[in-house]
Amino acid sequence: WRHAATVEGPGHFAVVKARDATDIEALHVPGPGTVPWELRVCTLEVAYDVAFVPASGEAEQVIAKNEAGKYLTAEEGVLAGSWTAPGAGKVHFRFRNENAWFKKRVVACRAGFAA
Repeated sequence: WRHAATVEGPGHFAVVKARDATDIEALHVPGPGTVPWELRVCTLEVAYDVAFVPASGEAEQVIAKNEAGKYLTAEEGVLAGSWTAPGAGKVHFRFRNENAWFKKRVVACRAGFAA
């Protein structure tokens, strides 16, 4: 990570094949609290979304998502944010390598929790 850590959770890495997607379950949220998160792509570009899946079985909530046709690029560095979880659940990072025909993308993410 380029800057001082704002997230105290373990890092997760994945390789996303061309025209493929991956889902990383990064954090179990025990209850209401603040969820700081970070993500990045290491080469070229990738589509992403960060979602919260409530343990209650309610519909998932999108925390962050790229705009249609606007991808996160390696040059942009780390994309970070913070979100308030309403209760217990899981934080998922989803990466889609929609633009590539042949090349893989290496992606990294992490999320933390503060009550």
